[in-house]
Amino acid sequence: MTGVHGQTPLGRPKTAHWSGVKTQSLRPLLQRPCWTPPNSHSKPGSVSSMAVDPRGCENDQNHLPSADNQCPKSQSTSTSRLKTRKSAPFTGSCRCLLPQKETVRFSCLDEEVVRDTGVKKPSSAHHAVANGTEGGLPWYLTVIHEKEQCLLKLNKEVARLSDFEWQCSRKDHEISVLKGKLTEVTDQPRLPHDDEMVKAQSELILCLSKEIQRLHRVEEEAVEKSQLITELREEIQRMEQPSPQCAPVVSTRQDTQPTHFEMEQEAPQNMCPDAEPENFGDVVSLAEHKREQDEWEMTKKTVMQELEDTKNNHMIATGTVCSLRRTLSVKDGELTTARAQVEELEEELRDRMAQLQAMSRKFSCLREGKANEELIAALESENYALRQSTAELKEEVSQKGQAAARLSGELQQLQEDLLKGRAAQAKLERQGQDNQDIITSLQLQHSKAKVSLEQVQTRFERLRVKIIQAAYSAPGAKAPQTEISDAVLLQTMQKIIDDRTTFHQRLQQKGGKMPPLTTAETQSLKTTSASVKN
Repeated sequence: MTGVHGQTPLGRPKTAHWSGVKTQSLRPLLQRPCWTPPNSHSKPGSVSSMAVDPRGCENDQNHLPSADNQCPKSQSTSTSRLKTRKSAPFTGSCRCLLPQKETVRFSCLDEEVVRDTGVKKPSSAHHAVANGTEGGLPWYLTVIHEKEQCLLKLNKEVARLSDFEWQCSRKDHEISVLKGKLTEVTDQPRLPHDDEMVKAQSELILCLSKEIQRLHRVEEEAVEKSQLITELREEIQRMEQPSPQCAPVVSTRQDTQPTHFEMEQEAPQNMCPDAEPENFGDVVSLAEHKREQDEWEMTKKTVMQELEDTKNNHMIATGTVCSLRRTLSVKDGELTTARAQVEELEEELRDRMAQLQAMSRKFSCLREGKANEELIAALESENYALRQSTAELKEEVSQKGQAAARLSGELQQLQEDLLKGRAAQAKLERQGQDNQDIITSLQLQHSKAKVSLEQVQTRFERLRVKIIQAAYSAPGAKAPQTEISDAVLLQTMQKIIDDRTTFHQRLQQKGGKMPPLTTAETQSLKTTSASVKN
């Protein structure tokens, strides 16, 4: 069992699990913050209750800022030992992990508790558990570090898109001004006989329509970017919400520590200094076996809780990265589509310009007579029809653009559903493999525990047989014919002790010089009887 406890199951974090017990082996050092937000004016002289090398955050790279969780404090921790940094205007807490050379062993806590209670040092099983924390960093700490880097990138992206939002508001104002100018131009009376006025107005109308189309596209891009800003801010708020990970570890350590030392205290109290070596070893091995079983169960629960929290954080970070990549690909596709539409509209505008120029040439050639007036009327009607057809074409283009956007949105949704399904399937496969490994290790531990229990039972039966032989081997004792219970065996031993004491007192009353009965032997027999009864 000691060798099994020496292994680190599933890459446990190499951090110091603090309880409310004071230790004299740790001396507080000056702790500089591992990571602080910009514009924070914190004092460099803050003292922390953790013993951390001041250069550990830079040289060993074992620090990670935690923006979404905060380890809860133990109830027994003294408030004078914990000093918080109140000057930094940051809502999340900064967690600093100890470097490998300064990692606090569980045995430090055990030695301090033993020093306070006066009980001997615990068995080597706890040292095996403490030594199992050595090694490299766990994989999920790297994932948390990547998530913090992603948060910083998202903050930069939000700042960049805020500038675009301001530019969009400015361009909206320009659009409103240009629309006012367009209404003023269209409301002016038309002079069909003035060729230069018609040309100037047509060119102005074309320029204004082109500018309006360009500003409409800019407005649509601004709306999309504002939506992206909102989504990114919601993502940052969701990622900054606290998700406690240290509570199960601390509570488990606090629960298992008193149980271990209570069993260590009970074992020596039930033993007598003059007892037989074999009896003392059996009782100690039985207590150590039960204690190791309890510690293994608590360690297993703690590891499962830590694994679940780490999987949740990894899933959130992976989803954020995938969402950003999908958004980037969607923006590229929309940009390509918008460029194609702009080219089509420019070609159509060139055609309309050529038609208007042809009509102006016809105006210059036909100015006299009724034929000229009829031709001008026909051209005006044709111009009106062309304008109507142009409006219809614009409406049709807008409808097709909306349909294309809707279809692209549906296609994107289907692709996202497919990616989510594949990710869920891969996650289930990984969970199944991890569960199979855990079941195999637990079965091996169960078989080892069963073998140890059978050995303890065999030793207990041998001890009981020796006690029965000692009780019924006295002169005048009748050999038992049936199976002897523990209560009957205890009564027989007590009767032998009482008879011996009575006989000794009678001899002393008659005046004979008899050596006194040793108290150590009587106390040893009583302790043995109490152990058999239990």
